[in-house]
Amino acid sequence: CGNSTTFCDSIYQNVPAFRYITEAEKSIDVCKGIAFGRVEDYKALCEALERLDKDQTAYRKQLTRVKDMLFESGKIHEKYRKAILGE
Repeated sequence: CGNSTTFCDSIYQNVPAFRYITEAEKSIDVCKGIAFGRVEDYKALCEALERLDKDQTAYRKQLTRVKDMLFESGKIHEKYRKAILGE
């Protein structure tokens, strides 16, 4: 998904996704508050895809945890904003 809130849209739809954020881009990461799914280089992406392929259950559990944190109950707009801003 790159440096985009498209990542959050993917989570909402239960679609596996990763965000490519290099070390240099961390300060401008548009989803600062979400460490899940962030990869810094090609090697990390390959490793994440291998983990997903070997154990989709563990990945889905983490995806659901983040989805629930962002979109389930309460003031969803506030939770979303905090996750985006890293608050």
